[in-house]
Amino acid sequence: MAQMGERRRDFERVVTFVDAIVAIAITLLVLPLAELTTSVGDRSVADLLREHAGEIGAFALSFIVIARLWLVQHHLLRDVVTPPRGLYALLMLWTATIVFLPFPTGLLPEAGSQALTKLLYIGTVGVNTAVVTVMALVVRREPSATGGRPLPDPAGAAINTALLVISLLLALVLPGASYYSLLLLTLDEQVRRLWQRFMRQVA
Repeated sequence: MAQMGERRRDFERVVTFVDAIVAIAITLLVLPLAELTTSVGDRSVADLLREHAGEIGAFALSFIVIARLWLVQHHLLRDVVTPPRGLYALLMLWTATIVFLPFPTGLLPEAGSQALTKLLYIGTVGVNTAVVTVMALVVRREPSATGGRPLPDPAGAAINTALLVISLLLALVLPGASYYSLLLLTLDEQVRRLWQRFMRQVA
């Protein structure tokens, strides 16, 4: 029992460490906007906002994306008591995608229309959700990881990954779609219900 308590505390420290990194990454998004305040000069704030609408839009998009990715990861790990083998490595890989995301975010205002920028941005988010899918499978493989609590369902993360692949293809093939194709992620629950209905019919 003592050993389980120690492992639980150790895992809690790792999760807290990851949460701190996410907080730093999401804070870094606003730094370019904070620097804009030094260039106001004689212009009105309205003019400043219009001139830098791209930077503001990139911030809003990535803030929402990172917040959503963190919530998905939090939902997956909240019932994990004893991390199964391999979970730490996967969690660090997940964290790496969060840390990297501010880089393609910074490219959006000036080079957002370039195919490589779309690949870096949407691809990074896709890798993140793919890692969550693998983490869910790893936890399900070891039911004792949750201490009798419900095991995570990898279907949600897998569906999000599939939607991101479609989103990336649309963004690359249809330039007009731009990053609006990421709105496909809002359909994850509907797709999940359709998938569950299909599986019940097949069974």
